[in-house]
Amino acid sequence: MLVVDGGKLTWPAPPYEPPPAPKQATVVEEEEEVDPQTAINQKVQGDATALTAVAALTIGVGLASGGDVSNAALFGAFCLASFAGQQAVWGVAPALHSPLMAVTNAVSGLTALGGAALLDPSDPIPHTPAQFLGAFAVAVSAINIAGGFRVTDAMLQLFRREGDPEPPLSYFAAPVGLAAVATLGAAATDPSSVLPDVVAGAAATACVAGIGGLASQDTARYGNAAAVAGVGLAVVATFAHVIQQGDMGGVLSLGALLAAGGGAGYVVAGGVGPAELPQTVAAFHSLVGIAAVATAVGEFLAHAEELGVGGGAAAVLAAVVGGVTFSGSIVAYAKLAGLTSSSPLAKNDLINGALLIGALGTGALAVSQGVTMAPALAASGALSAVLGYFLVSSIGGADMPVVITVLNSYSGWALAAEGALLKDPTLASVGALIGFSGAILTKIMCDAMNRADSASVSERF
Repeated sequence: MLVVDGGKLTWPAPPYEPPPAPKQATVVEEEEEVDPQTAINQKVQGDATALTAVAALTIGVGLASGGDVSNAALFGAFCLASFAGQQAVWGVAPALHSPLMAVTNAVSGLTALGGAALLDPSDPIPHTPAQFLGAFAVAVSAINIAGGFRVTDAMLQLFRREGDPEPPLSYFAAPVGLAAVATLGAAATDPSSVLPDVVAGAAATACVAGIGGLASQDTARYGNAAAVAGVGLAVVATFAHVIQQGDMGGVLSLGALLAAGGGAGYVVAGGVGPAELPQTVAAFHSLVGIAAVATAVGEFLAHAEELGVGGGAAAVLAAVVGGVTFSGSIVAYAKLAGLTSSSPLAKNDLINGALLIGALGTGALAVSQGVTMAPALAASGALSAVLGYFLVSSIGGADMPVVITVLNSYSGWALAAEGALLKDPTLASVGALIGFSGAILTKIMCDAMNRADSASVSERF
């Protein structure tokens, strides 16, 4: 036979060399079985350690409350929502990770309520720096709310098959509308009515139900509707409080800010294609972060002398976490959208540590010196924003979906800090719900993406 060997015609054919013998499979030694008693001892020890930390935190909150009973109610709401957030997310279907992240992002837009607290109920036009910051927080939070819920609905629509029945979710407008009319009517006729506070509590419950509903394909659409109802009721309760405190000028101002921001968010979300939905969630996340910073600085400007150490610490926490969320979300958006390289920058623990110490130090300076050092609190937020840039830049583009869930959790903690700052149980409970659910979702996604080792994404934060 005439063959080509090494580029030359060769006859006869070169001798045939049989392929090498297959390698013997490596025998993996079986791991030693752990004694059942040892395993249960380790589990109980871990649980007892966690409960000891919770007990210490509870005692610390009680001692630091200074006789203020409202702090006890605030802490109770925080704890209950934390437990609910943990239970709602375990077992979530992998396909619903992104919609769950989107709906919690939309709910975190309740930072609008923190901004509304800075507005003057009797004057529709802001005049002070604190009021301008509050108006800004309301408007950008409204963008996040409307845009976030529309993105969530678009994600859920991707799972619909041709011929699937469309649930008439508009029927749920009747009970929500009834609650809204009753609440606003009670506020207009009785300045001392507690119905707005009751409805605010119901709003937090609806948000819990919404996040829980996103854990299953069968209930996902209902979950989104429940979350919309929860945020809507919280906004109605805020309007009712404004009516009780002032005249219609404040109502018109708040309504205009919410309408302008909400309309902009709805339009922006409507122009997003299916492949662009995840980065859009990241972009909306940034708005929650900057709103938290604005509210913290505004509240400090308006009431620095009344905050005390606990309120000051909450303001610093909101500014620091909000700053990281703001810039980190922008970097995540840029990487997912292809606006910047997806390659990670080298992580520098020294720079990150210095930025964190600087952010906390300037915040502590502001708290110790009072309103005259309000710029120091703003500097704390700015330093934390630089920190957020470096943290997220050190992570590759492939891990950005997990990064977004981390930032989602951060937005919840920023909202919870706002609740502690304003002594608002709704914000504290919803913030804890988002914070814990986002943290657990991060762990679930890290495990699913084999990022559960020492170089995991979560450890970079």
